[in-house]
Amino acid sequence: MENSTLIIYSKNNCGPCNMMKLHMQENDIDFEERNISTSEIYMQELLDLGCQSVPVIVLDGEVIANGFEPWKLEGLT
Repeated sequence: MENSTLIIYSKNNCGPCNMMKLHMQENDIDFEERNISTSEIYMQELLDLGCQSVPVIVLDGEVIANGFEPWKLEGLT
């Protein structure tokens, strides 16, 4: 996953978001977190992706997981 940025859109007090972040940490998957609870800009980015709920995982501008779907991250380490 060289030169790619994996982004997780999350929000405060979100169980599935926390489980997804923990899964990525445990599997040494680097990611950038964008919390929609603290940023209107990140909320708008999420809406622009066509998503209304979190967690959403984006790789190179493409949604690769929407919800708690850790199996969709296989092979990203």
